[in-house]
Amino acid sequence: MENLKRFGLDCNKLGDDGVVGIANNIAWGKLEFLSLSSNGIGPAGAVALANKAWWNYLKVLQLDDNKLDEGGGTAIGENCSWEKLEVLTLSHCKIGDKAAQAIASNTT
Repeated sequence: MENLKRFGLDCNKLGDDGVVGIANNIAWGKLEFLSLSSNGIGPAGAVALANKAWWNYLKVLQLDDNKLDEGGGTAIGENCSWEKLEVLTLSHCKIGDKAAQAIASNTT
């Protein structure tokens, strides 16, 4: 699956552990679209995603309706390796002011 470009797993109850497994897959370096909405992902899962620098082609990241909270939202906002990211959706994730500021100030 090293040529995988689009991956959607919405509404699958992945939680943080499932997302950590996805984030650790270095074979998906060509991934352009990742949708993980409504999976019960918390701050730990968001941090795992944000700490991965090998998704250099990622253009769309959809994390709507998860429990990212401020810590997870801030980690996503501070990621500087997703230079091609065009769409980031975090609706209903309760990221708060600090995370919103991190996202808004990211010039990557």
